[in-house]
Amino acid sequence: MIVQNMHKPWFNKPTPLNKNAHIAIIGGGIGGISLLHHLNAAGYRTTLIEQKSKILSAASGNPAALLEPFVSASKTIEKSFYLQAYLYARDFYKSLGPNVINICDLIKISKNKTEVTRFEKIAENYPKDIVYLKNNNLIFPDCGLVLPQEMKKSIKQTDSLIMDVEINRLEQTENGKWLLFGSNGNLIINADAVFLTNAYNIENISQTEHIKLDQVTGQITYLETEYSGDNILCSDGYLTPPVKTDFGMANICGATFEKNSTLEITEDAHKENIKNVPFNFNNPVILGGRRAIRAMSKDHLPLLVRRLFMMLI
Repeated sequence: MIVQNMHKPWFNKPTPLNKNAHIAIIGGGIGGISLLHHLNAAGYRTTLIEQKSKILSAASGNPAALLEPFVSASKTIEKSFYLQAYLYARDFYKSLGPNVINICDLIKISKNKTEVTRFEKIAENYPKDIVYLKNNNLIFPDCGLVLPQEMKKSIKQTDSLIMDVEINRLEQTENGKWLLFGSNGNLIINADAVFLTNAYNIENISQTEHIKLDQVTGQITYLETEYSGDNILCSDGYLTPPVKTDFGMANICGATFEKNSTLEITEDAHKENIKNVPFNFNNPVILGGRRAIRAMSKDHLPLLVRRLFMMLI
């Protein structure tokens, strides 16, 4: 049987918004401020709403984030998706300014012969400017460390920010406007479209409560600098070059993957991070750590809820 019109979208595409439309973004993490940047560049009026007193304060508040591409040893649709996402992300972070991303190589270190064989297949499946094999390790050139706090500078003073407000109810009017209400029931703003980038808190809003996300806690560990290299090292865990933190310059290693919601820094998590670090520290000195909750979809794909697939064209 031949299926007709496969080039058409499977949903009913709504009428595009006018360029003077007002768009609300709920959630001030990396996803929220990246979206804010794109919508502003496209000419829309925007308001970003964050429930905490500052943006980039939850899971996006780490001193550095690894730009690590997902790679596959087979030719699948996922391979194409993640490759395009990686290239786009790298160019996007570079466009925000020279201090937002520290470009360096990411070295994925093989642990055994089985992994070397898999690495060989991966290297054969990609151009060398994406990944290549060297000394049985995978080398990802021109990856880097994204510095979330530097991203704040991409937000202009003219952008509308509403802080310390939690949105827990949305209502749509007869003319298609969206009303956003706070936790005490008061109307915060109205908008033509709403994007939800507020991680696991999307379950608190009736329109998206059916989207079930896992809450995964991750702890990172700040170590007194012994590794002075310029590249990111990865294996079971990862290790960054020296990074500026609240404890001074430090190597960051991590991160744990715990299916709980505790935000208490634990010694057990520090020990796990150090055990998995792909570098031989002579005497690892723990300076501190940070723990946050990450939201993860069942299929591990990125999640940004765009209500009714509103096409911003």
